[in-house]
Amino acid sequence: TNDTVVPVGQSRRLFEALSAAGVPTTFIEVQGAGHGPLGAAADGAAVSFLLFHLLDNQGCCPGDANRSRAVTFDDVTTVLGNFGRSGGGPGSQNAGDADCSGAVNFDDITTVLGNFGSTCP
Repeated sequence: TNDTVVPVGQSRRLFEALSAAGVPTTFIEVQGAGHGPLGAAADGAAVSFLLFHLLDNQGCCPGDANRSRAVTFDDVTTVLGNFGRSGGGPGSQNAGDADCSGAVNFDDITTVLGNFGSTCP
């Protein structure tokens, strides 16, 4: 919200226009942030959004490590219980793989926290 390059109002207007046009979009306003890196939660949400849309969705719900279609504390527990597991490659959706990368690692914790409270269709 302290961005002197792109005023936050412009970002809000873009989000509203994209939403009104039916374009999948997410807007996270980071209080006190300038123009540049926004922190682990916002970065994790951005990566999850891109994975979801660039992998042609493949049923992936960013942050949903236990496949309940809602991102809750249970997803944190699922990531921790499966930490270090890998295999299958991107989109494989192993239990605990909250970012659909094919591996369960610190990125999955970031993805859960960045999407905490969200639900998927």
